Amino acid sequence: LYMENTVNLLKSGGPALGMLPEIPFLKEGIITITTPASILAYTDGITELENEKQEEYGIDGLTDLFISLTNTGMTAQEINNKVAQTLTIYKGKKQYMDDITLLCCRILKRSQLPLFQQG
Repeated sequence: LYMENTVNLLKSGGPALGMLPEIPFLKEGIITITTPASILAYTDGITELENEKQEEYGIDGLTDLFISLTNTGMTAQEINNKVAQTLTIYKGKKQYMDDITLLCCRILKRSQLPLFQQG
């Protein structure tokens, strides 16, 4: 979660999805979100992605990229696309070794919401 120029990493949760036939527990948490805010959900395949020098992209790399893209005013779709493009460049000729899942959500002020016409 990125809001008010601060990154807040998820502190609650449970086991990785798909690892067990049933989820044995799930820790829930509550946070108050002020707008505008951005949420980035991702799998470890992104942060553990290695380049040709065996260096992981890492949480810091992803966090820095997310902050810079969010501050440009990009849409959630544009952020997802740019992250994917950046990862492809970062890994070079090395193959993906894990699944990659990414979801970005932008929470805008009411005055920033796009207007839709009915008809």
